[in-house]
Amino acid sequence: MTAPPDRPRSRPGAHTPAARPATPYRPGDVIRDLVTLLRGHGLGRLYWSACTLLAVVSVTPTLTVWCDGQCLTCRFQGTRTAWPVASTDQSARDLATLARTQSHQPGGTHDGG
Repeated sequence: MTAPPDRPRSRPGAHTPAARPATPYRPGDVIRDLVTLLRGHGLGRLYWSACTLLAVVSVTPTLTVWCDGQCLTCRFQGTRTAWPVASTDQSARDLATLARTQSHQPGGTHDGG
């Protein structure tokens, strides 16, 4: 049997892209928990937003964290860092340290230092 001309024929054993796996966590829930933890580390003026697929929190003017439900990701001074969502406590500690480091550099934090 031949495939219609407008539809490619698949070969046996050909790679078919897998659907994106379902995320075990809702991104908004993860970011909300992260914001609570960051506030516990003394960081204020955290701005966050979420939709079904992604969530984001602005920790400082140049430190933003994204969540896709599987990991938390940020880029700081050109280095990408990621944590699994199961390590939200550790990511909050690391991000608080980065924010404090950044507060001693030009640009400061949302809190002004």
